[in-house]
Amino acid sequence: MVKFKLNVVTSLVSMALVLSAQSASATQDEDVLPKARSGECYAKVLVPPVYKTESVEVVVSEASEELQIIPSVYSSSTERVQIKEASTRLTTIDPVYETVKKRVQTAAAESRWVRDSLKGTIGVGAGTLADIAASGFDVAGAEPGVCLYEHYKPASYKTVGEKVMISAASEELSVEEANFSTSEKQVLVKAASKRLVEVPAVFKSVPDKVLIEPAKSVWKKGTGPIMKIDHATGEIMCLVDLPPVYEEYTRRAVAAPPLTTSVVIPAEFETVEIESLRTDAKEVRTPVPAKFTTVDKSEKVSEDKIRWIANANGNESVHGEQTGNVVCFQETPAKFETVEQKLVKTPGSFKSVAVPAVFKNVPIQKLVSDATVKKSPIAQVKKSFIKRVKVSDASLQWRPVLCDTNMTDHTILDIQEALADKGYNPGLIDGVLGKGTLDALEKFQKEKNLAQGGITYATLDALGVEL
Repeated sequence: MVKFKLNVVTSLVSMALVLSAQSASATQDEDVLPKARSGECYAKVLVPPVYKTESVEVVVSEASEELQIIPSVYSSSTERVQIKEASTRLTTIDPVYETVKKRVQTAAAESRWVRDSLKGTIGVGAGTLADIAASGFDVAGAEPGVCLYEHYKPASYKTVGEKVMISAASEELSVEEANFSTSEKQVLVKAASKRLVEVPAVFKSVPDKVLIEPAKSVWKKGTGPIMKIDHATGEIMCLVDLPPVYEEYTRRAVAAPPLTTSVVIPAEFETVEIESLRTDAKEVRTPVPAKFTTVDKSEKVSEDKIRWIANANGNESVHGEQTGNVVCFQETPAKFETVEQKLVKTPGSFKSVAVPAVFKNVPIQKLVSDATVKKSPIAQVKKSFIKRVKVSDASLQWRPVLCDTNMTDHTILDIQEALADKGYNPGLIDGVLGKGTLDALEKFQKEKNLAQGGITYATLDALGVEL
C-alpha cells in the first residue's frame, strides 16, 4: 500500500467558520456511528445545502407621473422706492481739562516688634512675644521705642544622701539526701509457655489460561487521507473484527497441606537487688540578710527662669546671665507723596445735523398668472427573474470514504489524473496525497456541490475513478 502523507487543508478554515453555527445545532443522531460491514471506513463530512430555482416577477419601475411646468406670467412698471432713510449726522465737541495737585498717602504708619535694635528689619514671632508676656512683661501696653534684653537664670540643685538596698533578704537552700537499705529477691521475668513448629505445605505448578476479552467488531480511526474542515469533520472510522484475547499463566496448586507440632518452654527467673527507704530526703533553709549602700541624690531647689529687662541690662546675680537676645517696639511714621491730577472742567458733547432720505425710480414686474404643473401618467414596468431558493441546509453526515483498507496502490494516481483531466491542478502527479491534491479536491467538491471533509464514493463517481 502507498503510505499517504496526512495534511490539513488550510483553505477549508474559512468554511469551518461558516459551519460553526450549523454544527452547534446538530442532532444527537449525527454522533451515532452508521451500520457497516467489516473493513468499511466512514467519515463525518460536510453535505452542502440543496437549492431549487423559481421564477419571480418583480416591479423594476413603479407607475408614476411626468410633470410639465408652465412658468409664471409678469407685467412691467416703474415704482419710486426709498433707498436710504433719513438720518442724523453728529459732530464732536472736545472736553476742557484743568490740572490740580493732591497729597496722597503712600504708606500707613506702622508699629511692630523687631530684633536686635530699633533699626532692626527682622520681625519678632508670636511665640517669642508669648514667652516675653509669660516672663511678666506687659507686651500689649508697651510704648514705642522700648527695647527688652533677655536674661537666663538656670535651675538650682542640692545634693542629699539616700540609703539604697542593693541585695534583698533571702534564704540559702540545701538538701539532705534520702537513706536506703539493700536486699535481694527472686523475680519471674518470663512465664512457662509452648512453641509451635510449622511443617510447610508442598505445592505443584499447573498451566492455565483466562479469557481477557471476547471476540467483537469495533470502530477504529483510519490511517488514510484526512480532509479536516473543523473538529467535527474529516475523522475516518473503520469497522474491524477483533478475535478473543486470552492470557496464559501458571497456577500454583497444593500437593500436601501444612502441619504444626508444639514444644514446651520452661519459665525464667532473675535475682534482683532491692533498696528499701529508711529516711526520706528533706529541705534545709539558712536565712541571708539584706544589704544596703548610701548614694548621692540631686534635688531641684528652684526652676530655671527667663526674664526680659526694659531699656537696660539687668543685674546678672539677680536676673541671670544675658543671652544677647534683644527685641524693640519699633514705630514707622506714615509716608505721603504729592501728585498732579488732570480733572474735567467742561465735559465733551455732540452737535447733530439732519440728513434727508434718498429715493430712486426702480423698474418692477407684477405677477399676472402664477406657474402651473401639467401631469401625464407613466405606466408600471415589470421584469421576470430566476430565483435560487434553499431547500435544505448544509449538514454533517457519516459517509463511506477511502482509507488504507479499501484503497489500491494506484488510487491516488487515478484521482490526480482525473482532477488534471477536468481542469483542476493537483500539482505533481506522484501518488502522494499532498496539499495541491487536497486543494484541487476541495475546489472540485465545492463546484460540483459534493460533500466535503473526506474522499467520498460520490466524489470518486464524479471524477470517474474506479476502485
